[in-house]
Amino acid sequence: MAWFPLSDARPDGAERVVASLEAELAEKEHKQAFPPGLKEQYAIQLETLKDAKQPDCEICLFPAYMTEISEPCALRHSESSADINS
Repeated sequence: MAWFPLSDARPDGAERVVASLEAELAEKEHKQAFPPGLKEQYAIQLETLKDAKQPDCEICLFPAYMTEISEPCALRHSESSADINS
């Protein structure tokens, strides 16, 4: 596993993400659309995103082959269809 700041993953995009979230949170605050405690939670998360030394992203690698479309799945499906139709 590895943790790293958003700014390491997308240096050009991290500032845009933070600015967009700040605007969205300001709009919701203006409309008083926050349940109790959620505004404070978002403020903490936003400060973490702004800090280039705090990890925001996580990568976890594991050995597996995962896909929605793969030959083994398609093969099982075609065999099942053949059994039903025979």
